[in-house]
Amino acid sequence: MEDNSKQKTTILIVDDDVNARISLAGILLYADFQVFTAANQQEAITVLNNQSIDLVFLDINLAGENGLKLLSFMRAYHPQTAVIILTAYVSHELQQKAFQNGAQDFIIKPAEPTQLIRSAQAHRPAQLRPQN
Repeated sequence: MEDNSKQKTTILIVDDDVNARISLAGILLYADFQVFTAANQQEAITVLNNQSIDLVFLDINLAGENGLKLLSFMRAYHPQTAVIILTAYVSHELQQKAFQNGAQDFIIKPAEPTQLIRSAQAHRPAQLRPQN
């Protein structure tokens, strides 16, 4: 029997809004990604240290926490993990800081499901992309 768990892109959603986490997880699960969720930085670090995560959707404005600090942690300790920033509050300065800190993409909430799926597909590891 073939182990399909290795064939799926593994995504971590970090968002303090439970409804946003559930909605995004549902969209990505439906699109056949393996999904983990975290409500804060500590939960995210625990998942990152215990799972092989390919991609993180990171809400930059976590309650009482700065998502850029988590982004810096990921760049230092999990540099192979792609990071897509999610935020409802966008500014040119925030976008610039996110990209300077290693984010691969920046999505403004609320995002369309197709936009989220396309971004996840575009940033998954090369070995997990469909071959033509």
